[in-house]
Amino acid sequence: MQKDKSLLIVWHSQTGGSKVLADAMLAGAAQTSGLKARAIAAELASAQHLFDANGYLFAFPENLAAISGVMKAFFDRCYYPCLGKIEGRPYALTVCAGSDGSNAVRQAERIATGWRLKKVADSRIVCTHAQTPEAILAPKVISEAELAEARANWVPRWPRGWRLVYSDQSGLCSLFTQRTVPDDARITTLSVVSLPSRNRLTPSSSDPLVTPVAAKMQSPLASSSRS
Repeated sequence: MQKDKSLLIVWHSQTGGSKVLADAMLAGAAQTSGLKARAIAAELASAQHLFDANGYLFAFPENLAAISGVMKAFFDRCYYPCLGKIEGRPYALTVCAGSDGSNAVRQAERIATGWRLKKVADSRIVCTHAQTPEAILAPKVISEAELAEARANWVPRWPRGWRLVYSDQSGLCSLFTQRTVPDDARITTLSVVSLPSRNRLTPSSSDPLVTPVAAKMQSPLASSSRS
């Protein structure tokens, strides 16, 4: 029997946003067949944790247009011990930012490039729009849509032209974001349909092309050939 792959989620959070996102990533990964995941705070993470995992998710805030200090300390601490020893392993990252986040993404991606990791998803920036000192220091609330994206981080790609729908409280299904799902869409708890474009679909549809997304489907990490 094929051994399960191991996913390491390394996170840092000061006001709760990145922690909630990391928890959502862990919850989504836990539903993926062939994948064992664990989350660890950046201040506790070591090079050995990276050696023991087959792939990585990093979640952290942007502080002063840079990677947060505790997360940067993790990268500093582990960079040289891991250099040349984790090449080719898949990774993705999420930055929780008040307004931008792009510089923190660039910094983290350069570190991942130095490690020769393989980026398997576009880096995500979750913007909280916190601009005042009070808002910046306040506990962060992450939208359900952003949490759904985080939970879906390792779901396989869907064919071009398929559409993603979700059920609302009224019992109807709606097109998610009202657009065609791109090739690299990663969905777990919703449904994917191959139907002509339309704005409303009933969950009782008998159309055989309406297909619920199986949480047990293997992820890119789970199907990786790396041992």
